[in-house]
Amino acid sequence: MKHEGKQTHVGEIARVTRKHVARYIRASGDDNPIHYDEEAARNTGFNRPIVHGMWTLGVMTSYVWKWYGSHVQLTTVDASFKHPLFLEDSLLIKGEVVESRGSDIKMKLMAKNQDDQTLVSTQIVIKGAR
Repeated sequence: MKHEGKQTHVGEIARVTRKHVARYIRASGDDNPIHYDEEAARNTGFNRPIVHGMWTLGVMTSYVWKWYGSHVQLTTVDASFKHPLFLEDSLLIKGEVVESRGSDIKMKLMAKNQDDQTLVSTQIVIKGAR
């Protein structure tokens, strides 16, 4: 792949709510109480409920379709979970094209909270971007 200069994209969820978590619990079946119960979260070392890491990754990758269209395919997703996202936090998604060749793109995605802490970082490969 050849490098074509820095191209960046941004997406944001102003506030992650219990509704987001409840929908993900229904879809995934992951109903661990650390995701919705204050006491359960405290008992595991968190000061408040944490949002599912896979929900965060799903939101990150969903922005790829918003940016490039539903026709593209994600062929590689290599993610590293750095810091938890908490209920009521903001979520900022940044995407930067690292390399491209034709309609194939290698992109770095990063999720950050309102305090600029990196939550999840990923390297993805997209096929079919125009």
